[in-house]
Amino acid sequence: MRSPLSPLLAAALMLLSCRAPAPVPPGRVTGRLRVDGALSERAPLPTTPIVARVCGATVADRSIELGAGGLAGALVFVDRGEALPPRASPEAVLDQQGCLYVPRVLGARTGGVLHVSNSDPLVHTVRGQRAEEKAPVFNVAMPLAGMRIQRRLPEVPAVIPVRCDVHPWMRAHVRTFAHGYFTTTDGEGRFSLALPPGRHTLVFWHPRWPEARQQVQVAADRDTALEQTFRASAVTAD
Repeated sequence: MRSPLSPLLAAALMLLSCRAPAPVPPGRVTGRLRVDGALSERAPLPTTPIVARVCGATVADRSIELGAGGLAGALVFVDRGEALPPRASPEAVLDQQGCLYVPRVLGARTGGVLHVSNSDPLVHTVRGQRAEEKAPVFNVAMPLAGMRIQRRLPEVPAVIPVRCDVHPWMRAHVRTFAHGYFTTTDGEGRFSLALPPGRHTLVFWHPRWPEARQQVQVAADRDTALEQTFRASAVTAD
């Protein structure tokens, strides 16, 4: 005789068989971006008499920053990352600090918000303009210490040089992506990026070098080591 629980058990088994498979955990690519060879010494950048009382007569040229042989402030990102599952990214924050833009290189999402602060008791301007455009993406004066603004970034990927029209030595670059698979190298050139399993092309980018690419095979729930080297002889003008 059939048990009265049989139909319930059958339904439960059917529901279990229809469940979506467990998500595959991402892997992680970790590594370092190095510079091979000696770089020319970069002279301090002269300021102006008004600025000198706050930031000194000169400020350091931070267009290239090296730590323990690694290149800091370079972007590492996935080529065609928009085809991968959506991934969140941190807020894009740019500060004016010590009469310099901090950070010098910033990754951000297309169509996202750029948060800009002024930590100096000086008038700065923030002008971002793509090379192929006559009109700036944004251009705003920030005359007060502690002032904060927000500006919407373009909806398409772009490299946006940022300048201060009052202090011409102040420069930065914002590069936008249509996905969240990007990161920035730390003070020693190290990076870590979580990626779905599979084969990916990583791009290494810094405003002072031609970009480089490497393919990497990522396994689920495993770390994969990857190193990239920029040649000192290939550095370009700022």
